[in-house]
Amino acid sequence: MEFILFAISIAVLLIASNYFLDSAVEIARILKMPEVIIGATIVALGTTLPETIVSSMGAFKGLGSIAYGNSIGSIICNTSLVAALGIAFMCGPIDKKSLKSPIAFFFFTFVVYAFIAIRFRGFNRIAGTVLLSIFVVYVFTLLKTKKEAKEVVKEAEDIKDIVPETSIGKLILIIIVSAAFVSISSNILVDNGVIIAGRLGVPDKVIAVTMMALGTSLPELVTTITAITKNKRELSIGNIIGANFLNLTTVNGISALVRPFSIKDINYNDLIVVLIVMLIMSIPPLLTGKTHRWQGLLMLAIYISYCVAQYLGVI
Repeated sequence: MEFILFAISIAVLLIASNYFLDSAVEIARILKMPEVIIGATIVALGTTLPETIVSSMGAFKGLGSIAYGNSIGSIICNTSLVAALGIAFMCGPIDKKSLKSPIAFFFFTFVVYAFIAIRFRGFNRIAGTVLLSIFVVYVFTLLKTKKEAKEVVKEAEDIKDIVPETSIGKLILIIIVSAAFVSISSNILVDNGVIIAGRLGVPDKVIAVTMMALGTSLPELVTTITAITKNKRELSIGNIIGANFLNLTTVNGISALVRPFSIKDINYNDLIVVLIVMLIMSIPPLLTGKTHRWQGLLMLAIYISYCVAQYLGVI
């Protein structure tokens, strides 16, 4: 039964992510906005839905500290695995002007987030309000970013068979529904993947470091793979940056508002890894206007080393 559910969830993931990505691209075309911005807002909101729900429910049950570990772990996986794969297989030119605001917001928020976590060892409702306020400013700032019509997305022809001349309202509905299917099927895939791995004799510690860490980042991974097949590198990069930003703001902000939480142990190595991989992903395209295959390979090497170090208990 687990194998059947595993196979069905993969099929649903692929179909839903296809509609999800295509609708996002069409919204970018209609609104005359860069794909990077759409990826960093609408697509990112959809792909971080699992983290937001899990963390909010955890806070409601008095387990809000899960939000902290969930956020940091997701950012590391999103960047050094998901984005790394996307860059390694789909490197090339990217609109560096559109990247500036999302990247600047991420690093500013990361400093605020790390300061609150280290200084106060937790997040109260004031901290949650600060994080959500940053998110509101982020959205309004990015939605103002537009290009001239000739610079806007020109590659939307391939989606007309799916959403021909569809209104923005219907496209948003498609995104919401498809994001829900991506989230649900991701959970089913991970749950049954863990069961199958256990039956195949895979150690629990390996499952925890790989399957469980990948679980909350699976929507981003599937979206990135779909973007690779459609050559939408800007939307993919925007999604990762936006998802990482939302992991810091909405995931923790909502959790703190639901119920303030403390952090017993802060692994400074994790924060350092987040900073390193985000710098590796962000700086080259900002300087050169394109992503490079070496970035993806380097981040993948860091992710593998990070997983091995966790498995060995080094960090």
